[in-house]
Amino acid sequence: MTAGDSWAARVWETGTGRKIAEKQVHRSAILCAAFSPDGRRIVTGQEEDFVDVWDAATGQNLFPWARLEAYVSAVAFSPNGRRYLAVAGSAAQVFDAETGRSIWQHLLHAEAINCAAFSPDSRLIVTAGDDNVAQAWVADTGRRSGRTMWHAGVVNLTCFSPDGRWIATASDDGTVRLWDSARCEPVSLPLSHMGRATGVEFSSDGRFLLTVDQSYRARLWEVARVIQPATRLEPRGRVTAACFSHDGKRVVTTGNDGSAWILDAATGRPVGR
Repeated sequence: MTAGDSWAARVWETGTGRKIAEKQVHRSAILCAAFSPDGRRIVTGQEEDFVDVWDAATGQNLFPWARLEAYVSAVAFSPNGRRYLAVAGSAAQVFDAETGRSIWQHLLHAEAINCAAFSPDSRLIVTAGDDNVAQAWVADTGRRSGRTMWHAGVVNLTCFSPDGRWIATASDDGTVRLWDSARCEPVSLPLSHMGRATGVEFSSDGRFLLTVDQSYRARLWEVARVIQPATRLEPRGRVTAACFSHDGKRVVTTGNDGSAWILDAATGRPVGR
């Protein structure tokens, strides 16, 4: 799926590159989009405050547009497909995926929310924002879950481990932190980085944590031993982003020189470019 300033979202067949469906949006640019877990629906967020859910095969609207209070910066479906969320300004709003009706509107931060994610069991939502905090919420009630997770700077990203046991947060304070998702208490010392921490992701088996910082370095941490990096990754050039392969055996990095490297997650050494 592709979307952007053309005011349209398009769905493509990966094997052939053939366009399957197109959703033309006349109101504003599309800023974010996400598939439902079964791949049958797509939710998009627009620059002019609207959330739209449509059929991935036909491009037809499934519900009336929902208008939020600011431009929509992030959208996501829950893993069970029953809910979807949209982030606008300092609030995250949760919707029923069967009816399109808003369920909860009060997942609030003091300043803008940068990231939101469902837990793997769809029971919790975690949000992170410019107010230096991340917060977990109960998806079915909108109530806070556990303690507020504080940083000394803006929290850029947050995610759950694949088993839902841990929450990771990446902050402008130069640290990545790991938290117990049940109580939202820290389970390790802060993982120090060079400058702003700008990327964080768990491997599919939950054993490793991949991080990126403002110094253009990627680091791989063993979750069971989070005090020290398990492997120093060795791509060429300055790293701007990184992610795991689905099986967790490879890491792909991109650099500000236009290069992309494939690295062995066990050794950190390049295996392809």
